[in-house]
Amino acid sequence: MRSSPYYIIIDDFFPDLPSILDQLKARDHWVTDDHPEQPNAGNWPGKRSLNYINSDPILTSLFITCVGPFFPQNITKMSLCTHWRFKSTGDWVHADENICTGIVYLSETNMDSGTVFFDKKPEDDGKVILDVPFVQNRFVIFYGDPLHCSKANYGESDSDARFTMNFFAY
Repeated sequence: MRSSPYYIIIDDFFPDLPSILDQLKARDHWVTDDHPEQPNAGNWPGKRSLNYINSDPILTSLFITCVGPFFPQNITKMSLCTHWRFKSTGDWVHADENICTGIVYLSETNMDSGTVFFDKKPEDDGKVILDVPFVQNRFVIFYGDPLHCSKANYGESDSDARFTMNFFAY
């Protein structure tokens, strides 16, 4: 049985996103098969950075400070990375098997994109239970393991694609 999820949405998450955005975009990102942290980095469409928990203590500290009281308690492991998704990667309905997941929308606002949550898989007549629009610097954190997917990935390259920061707590 699936746990009962709940969602928190925080706008203007990073106090000065423009000061860090270009640095985040300039970092190396890899597809799943080429990622240097495999096999522990997971499986995903698009390209991801290294886990900032291990590679960037300053960014990790900033992120945890911004999460504030919504930071999960009693976690044993975390992952924090940036993630490019392109129009060609399509949508991927899945559930994360962890305590909570968080997504910060980093690229420019795109009201056609975002994150969609379902009560069950769409092919099993699943219904949308929440549709969160992609607003730059919006943080969506969800607890439990709801089925979800990115909505309307876009762009052909790192210069015009969907760019997020993804957080996983185990």
